[in-house]
Amino acid sequence: MLIKLGPVGMPTEGSRFDEKGRSAEVYQLFISYESDKVVGLQVQYIDEESSSLVLTDVYGKMSGSHFRAIKFDYPSEYITWVKIHGSRYGVEWIAMKTNLGKSHGPFPSRNNPIDDYMLATGYFLGEENQFGGFHGTGDETQGLRSLGVHVRPVSSLDAPVAGRVAGEEALKVD
Repeated sequence: MLIKLGPVGMPTEGSRFDEKGRSAEVYQLFISYESDKVVGLQVQYIDEESSSLVLTDVYGKMSGSHFRAIKFDYPSEYITWVKIHGSRYGVEWIAMKTNLGKSHGPFPSRNNPIDDYMLATGYFLGEENQFGGFHGTGDETQGLRSLGVHVRPVSSLDAPVAGRVAGEEALKVD
């Protein structure tokens, strides 16, 4: 079971895409962008059954004037935080952080650090690998129109929970 967050931007424009758990084990992200917006996104992930690399379709278009490939240190690095700024023009920028403290973005770049953007939608996914894939809309003409994320909740009590010490019966709340 996944929790669907968003999308941000123009979800009524373009063709829908939904990776719904397929791209949970992200190996690389490919982002195409102009100076004022993200126009394309493509994900390369590890297929958990076959342990092979799989490349998704292009969401939007890969014809922006700028391109960035982000390779994660799989399996130890994973996405824990995604911030997206959307408007009536689509996805204006995207940024993310990982469990290893690495920041990626924003794409396209901005003058201020990503934490200063109060108008963006932020998804903090927890310290565990709970990223469950992207969803949104896009087309070949306008590019990426909207973007959201899926969260995979912890599915077992045996799985570690951030802030919980082994043997502790409950989380302490002050």
